[in-house]
Amino acid sequence: NWVLLPRAKRDQMTSDLVPSAANHVRVATRGIAGFLGWLDTEHNIDLCDLTQRQVDEYTSTRSTSRWLPRFLAWATHNNHSTNSVEAPNPVPSLPAVTLSEQQADAIVTHLITNTTITAGTRFALLLIAIYGIPATRVVGLERTQVVITGSQVALIMGDHRLSLPRPVANLAISHRAEIDRTPGRWLFPGRQPGKHVNVQILRRRLDAYNVTLAELQTAARYRLAAAIPAKILADTLDFNISTVQKYAHLSNGTWSDYPGLRATPQSAPEPD
Repeated sequence: NWVLLPRAKRDQMTSDLVPSAANHVRVATRGIAGFLGWLDTEHNIDLCDLTQRQVDEYTSTRSTSRWLPRFLAWATHNNHSTNSVEAPNPVPSLPAVTLSEQQADAIVTHLITNTTITAGTRFALLLIAIYGIPATRVVGLERTQVVITGSQVALIMGDHRLSLPRPVANLAISHRAEIDRTPGRWLFPGRQPGKHVNVQILRRRLDAYNVTLAELQTAARYRLAAAIPAKILADTLDFNISTVQKYAHLSNGTWSDYPGLRATPQSAPEPD
């Protein structure tokens, strides 16, 4: 009974088992089953007789992510393996930034000024383009997470309030005035009653700029990580600290003026 399964059962009982964690358990369990099956069919041995040479043979032709090193460490610690063996930990890949600073600025400026797009859609896309919030989290925001006090607007992310700059705040105020005409839970309601907007709606809006949601998100995180200490950024936007640290390592602190919006608009791409 490996360490993952008791932990998963405990989290399930306390309602802390999020989908991503559940998927990790499934992937790791399938991987370990495949590894043990390989030992049986290819070498006709049990885990207790595993050697380092066999571990090296297995990892040289297969991707084992983090589950095999952890499993072998557990097996050795609990005397399930006679020999001291270990698998290499995977080298974390860094995000690929394909959108330049100028391109990102142009898209942000155009989203702020383009009144042919609804205030709600522009607001949602700007949360991705400026703060790097994943689109799935943006569409799942609730109305109570936007607090409007006069002309000041704050977005609640986890335990923190993020004050929005004036251009984005204005869009938030306009959007709330529009959606508050009808009761509902979601900040970005979809066409179906009781459902939030589909991420694909936002994706299609970006087609005109020849950019994807992932590229927009990655560029924003890259810039933020260069300007703000990782712990503060993770806390403020309710991000995982390890994710922020990847971007901080990648950016190496080359930019320092984000997320302030430019006072002078730059040339923006015009959608077709």
